[in-house]
Amino acid sequence: MAQEKEWVLQSQTQHFLPGVSAKMLDWFWANMEKGYYLWAPGSHKRFSWVKAPWEYGFGNSVHMISESVGKGSPVFGGEGIEIHRLGLEYFPFTYALSHVLVEGVFNDKDEFVDMTVHMW
Repeated sequence: MAQEKEWVLQSQTQHFLPGVSAKMLDWFWANMEKGYYLWAPGSHKRFSWVKAPWEYGFGNSVHMISESVGKGSPVFGGEGIEIHRLGLEYFPFTYALSHVLVEGVFNDKDEFVDMTVHMW
């Protein structure tokens, strides 16, 4: 699907978090304001809920972030970029783990321009 839509897959990374259960990650994604800065100290610069999951539902939530993505690179999101939780119709792969979170960014013209997929 990603190729048909001419999307560019920039990076695919796998991390192992020993001792962290799926239930713990489920909690984290719904409560990011509590641990976002601890997840990547120094890299995660800003976090706030635009539409909090406890008010709009997990799948309709939106948060604003800015992150340092590497030495010498500009801060992703600048003063803040809205990250929208997306439905699985945006999921670009044919294989998934049991937990999937698809998030994306829309520009000022409401065009879909960036996506991150987390699976655990």
